[in-house]
Amino acid sequence: MSDVHVMTTADGCHLFSGCGYPAPSIADFYFKPVFTIGGIDITKPILLAILTVVLILTFFYVAFRKPKIARALDPRGITTQREVAQFMRTALAVLHSELEDRDS
Repeated sequence: MSDVHVMTTADGCHLFSGCGYPAPSIADFYFKPVFTIGGIDITKPILLAILTVVLILTFFYVAFRKPKIARALDPRGITTQREVAQFMRTALAVLHSELEDRDS
């Protein structure tokens, strides 16, 4: 059993009493370099950031390289206007029942 665990479970250990878990210091945030490129230390957080950027860019590249579905769902011309008009007429008929029997 480690000393930290024993100290945190000891009787009489209260907040600000000096026992328990030691707070992290600035030294805990200086990571050891995994490797060095041209005098620049590459650490684990830098590798994770680079990996994340590569994954996000790959996702968007794959998603937008051949947008076949987007082209199929992008109708043009008179068909779109007719469908929008029919949708508006149906929506108004649902909201206002007195317009239901009107033929225009």
